[in-house]
Amino acid sequence: MRDSKANNKGKVDFHGIFDALPTPFLVLSPDCRIVTANQAFLDTTMRRGEELIGRSIFDAFPGQAEGESALRASLNKVVETGEADFMPVTRYDIPRPAEVGGGFEERHWRPINTPMPGRDGRVAFIIHRVEDVTDSVMERRADRAALRVSEEISRLIIESATEYAIFSMDLNGVVNTWNSGAQNLLGYEDFEIIGRSGILIFTPEDRARGAPEEEMRNALQQGRADDERWHMRRDGSRFWATGMLMPLRNDEGEVEGYFKILRDRTGQRQVEEAEAHRTRRLEILTTVAADLLGTRSPEEAMPGLFRAMNQDLAVDAMLSFNCDEEAGVMRLATSAGIPGDVVVEADDLCGKAFATRKMAYASGLGNSQDPSLAFARSIGLDAYACYPMIANGRLLGALSFGTRSRAGFSDEDLAFFGTLTQYVTVVRERRRVEQALRTSESRLRLAIDAGRMAVWESELATDTISSSPELNRLLGLPEDARPSTEEIRKRYYPGDRDKLLETAKAALESGESYAEAEFRVVWPDGSVHWLLLRAELEGDEAGRPARAVGVALDITERKKEEERRRLLTHELNHRVKNTLAAMQALASQSFRNARSLDEARESFLERLTAMAGAHDILTRESWEGAELRDIAAIAAHRFGAGARVRLSGPRLRLVPRTAIALAMALHELATNAVKYGALRTEHGEVALTWSIAQRGGEQRLLMRWEEQGGPPVVAPARRGFGSRLIESGLSRELGGEVRILFAPEGIVCLVDAPVPAAEEQPVQ
Repeated sequence: MRDSKANNKGKVDFHGIFDALPTPFLVLSPDCRIVTANQAFLDTTMRRGEELIGRSIFDAFPGQAEGESALRASLNKVVETGEADFMPVTRYDIPRPAEVGGGFEERHWRPINTPMPGRDGRVAFIIHRVEDVTDSVMERRADRAALRVSEEISRLIIESATEYAIFSMDLNGVVNTWNSGAQNLLGYEDFEIIGRSGILIFTPEDRARGAPEEEMRNALQQGRADDERWHMRRDGSRFWATGMLMPLRNDEGEVEGYFKILRDRTGQRQVEEAEAHRTRRLEILTTVAADLLGTRSPEEAMPGLFRAMNQDLAVDAMLSFNCDEEAGVMRLATSAGIPGDVVVEADDLCGKAFATRKMAYASGLGNSQDPSLAFARSIGLDAYACYPMIANGRLLGALSFGTRSRAGFSDEDLAFFGTLTQYVTVVRERRRVEQALRTSESRLRLAIDAGRMAVWESELATDTISSSPELNRLLGLPEDARPSTEEIRKRYYPGDRDKLLETAKAALESGESYAEAEFRVVWPDGSVHWLLLRAELEGDEAGRPARAVGVALDITERKKEEERRRLLTHELNHRVKNTLAAMQALASQSFRNARSLDEARESFLERLTAMAGAHDILTRESWEGAELRDIAAIAAHRFGAGARVRLSGPRLRLVPRTAIALAMALHELATNAVKYGALRTEHGEVALTWSIAQRGGEQRLLMRWEEQGGPPVVAPARRGFGSRLIESGLSRELGGEVRILFAPEGIVCLVDAPVPAAEEQPVQ
């Protein structure tokens, strides 16, 4: 008894010791099932023993594929070799229970798997020991990140001194660090900006379009994001800066934030902009000079000039005035940037420019009460300049420039406006001189510009005719020909010369010195052309025509147009009569066979609409014809069944008469399909196909209307107007055979007719 008690007294509680160990342990079976876990393991993983015992470690702790694969390989190695395996540090996040907030807690482990052999020498259990090294991993990560930031910032500071603003941000763009260069450049003390969003340094317009977010995306995608843009200081002032944004990564390669570098380049930007402005103004002057020389009047070049001035100099309004010094009147020649309903008159500012013949300028108009500037203020201008245009001592007009987006114009701007005004003045004076020259030479210029007009002179006493070279073109002769009077006379249409003499004689007898007549000439190629003759007459002592001077004008096209109008009027009368006859037949059949007045009215209006649809297409094509596909498409879409009417066939142009007949026939088929046939049901459809075949030396139109998916078809006891219109009317118009088959599956309409020939075209 004493020995037994002594043995019990000396027994060690291994279960208690295992449970009291501070390091987390698991005991696993060779097939990786959990046999037991000590309290440290349960506390660390925030799990209960009953949740784990008996489950596979991979089911109890599902992890990332890479971590699970490494653990499985280590356990298999222990079972196979019977030796312990030391695994590298592994990240496995522990899920937190809902009562403590849920989610996952980042944890890092150093696992060791040790075998426990059984009596047979094989592995009976595996001791899975894990050491929680999360704190040391986090400390090393923070140290490395801080070291990287510190090293990079230090390097940049050494390289750039205080010319650079350098700061870091987290993934949300919140500032973490802020160097003295950033404080000097952006105006924020570090305690004012750290913890706040870095988008504060972007302009409002860049923020609105998402520039800060775009910059961070580019940095992530490309490794860095370079940019040049305007930025904002703390006091609201702007500066132009070149910048770079780069991502900050930890040892695992994960992005932890960003760091940004900025350098003030405002001075350089201003120099570049000034040079660009000078270059652009030179381009404008060059372009304006070319445009002015290429136009008939300076006003034609004003729209292009205004667009350039508006874009580059913020000129929002331009006005050009003409001046009549003798009458003392200034009139608006052209304007740009002025509302269309505003009546523009030269105000006192322009009057001052006219009176002094010097530039007049005013700025700050929004705050001015000067009544002489009322017009400029009324159209919203903040600054306005007016330049007189003077050439050869004459005041030609004025050119004015205004802005709504600037407080005023610079001296450089005003000098540029003055140069532009000189350009316009030179061209305007040149055009005035040219116009005076054209006026003094109006008779010769008229003949040259008109092209088909010639100046001529006839001496009846000597029976001679002289003319300008343009007469050769009117007579169909070569340009270098020198026809004699006899050769010219041969070109008269028989009998027309006598008519001309009678016209001249009648004018003189009535006391008129001018005469006008139309006559014909025959060209060497046999074609007939019409000429209009206008002449100033001189008679002899007996009152007979003795001399005439005038012009001859080719009016052949006008005469042809008159003939075309006559033929078109005749054709219109013919088509109107045919249309009225067709409408009369439609009305008669619609009202005769209808069961009620409402039904008759509806049927009649639908048929008129079908006819009108065909007329619309023909009108669009000037009644020269219509495409079969267009006619068919209108018939289908009128009933909202366009998608269920499948059209297939080659291009075929129908003459007007055939187009109207076919439109009426397709209307009747579509109406019947909607009311009684395939288009009455949800899934019914129609196939309209056509082709061109050669038969007996002629082209034949083969067309097929086939309905499917509708109610069963029963042949009617009698044929209605629609059937008669299709079979009789269409076959008559096409000169072929048209048949309607009442197949049980759906109505089929077959057309076999010659391809209609094109109708005679109107006279060209």
